[in-house]
Amino acid sequence: MSEYLVPILIGVLAAALIYRRLRRFFGRHKISVPGFIFRMSLAGIIAAVFIVLPGEAIGFRILGFSIGLILALIGVMTTKLDKEGDQWFYTPNLYLGLAILSLFLGRIIYRLSMFFKLSEASRTDFDMSQVLTGNPIGRVILIVLLMYFAVYHAGVLYRYRSKSRTAE
Repeated sequence: MSEYLVPILIGVLAAALIYRRLRRFFGRHKISVPGFIFRMSLAGIIAAVFIVLPGEAIGFRILGFSIGLILALIGVMTTKLDKEGDQWFYTPNLYLGLAILSLFLGRIIYRLSMFFKLSEASRTDFDMSQVLTGNPIGRVILIVLLMYFAVYHAGVLYRYRSKSRTAE
C-alpha cells in the first residue's frame, strides 16, 4: 500500500489542479490582470521550450503552433466581455471550451494509458522518459494547448484593456 501512496497523493493533487483549471472554460469569470499575465507568460514560455526542443520534424511543431493560434484567435473573438459595477467579467465560448477540454482530457488519458502499459509490460526496464516525451501527436496536442492558453489570455487581456479605456 505504501508504494502507491505517493502516486495517489500526486494524482489527487493533479486532479484538483486540473478541475480548478477546467472550470475556467465555462461560465462567467472576473478578469484578474495579474492572473492573466501569469498564465499567459507561463504557457508562452513552456510552449516556446517545446517548440525549440530537438526531436521530431519541425512540421509537427509548426502544426501545433498554428492550430493553437487559430483556436485562440477564435476564442478571443467569441469571448464576451462585460462590466458590472467596477468589475469586468469574461465569458468564454462554451463549444470551444468543450473542444479544448476534449483535447486536454484526451491527452491525459492517452498519457496515463501509456504509463500503465509501459509499467505493466516491463517493471525492470521501465523508462519514465518514454511516458514524458511521448510521440509527435502528443507533442502537437501539448503545443496546441499551450499556444491556445498563451494567445487566448493575451487576446482577452488586450480586449479588456481596450474596452476599459473606452468605457472610462
